[in-house]
Amino acid sequence: MNSLQYKMKCKIESCLKKSTLFRKQLVETWEEAGFDKKTIFSLRLALEEAFRNAVEHGSAGNKNLLVEVTCRISSDSVELIVKDHGKGFDYENVDDPTKEENLLKPNGRGIFLMKSFMDRVDFFENGRLVKMVKQVQTVN
Repeated sequence: MNSLQYKMKCKIESCLKKSTLFRKQLVETWEEAGFDKKTIFSLRLALEEAFRNAVEHGSAGNKNLLVEVTCRISSDSVELIVKDHGKGFDYENVDDPTKEENLLKPNGRGIFLMKSFMDRVDFFENGRLVKMVKQVQTVN
């Protein structure tokens, strides 16, 4: 079992701009932990996509609904959890954005990107909570 070295949790107003400061703090924490630029890029991209989905789809633009973001860093992994308070969605039946019939659709790439850049992506609570894990090594 990995020992927890760091945990940061924040409840953010359901607005894309409101997450900027928290994301900046997380990137600084990842840099201080010694993660390489590729790992930090992956973590940041996955977090941005999960937060965007929570705001645009989960909260449907309702700024009164909060999005909860948690980051846990252990000796060999980073876990990001994003939870919204919307109605949820059927995460098992999301269109594949790489299929020809979906290439021009304006939505549908967020989950694909999260799965591409993280080692594990799981949905809970009818899709209102996404848990993403990235295996890491420090460069220090």
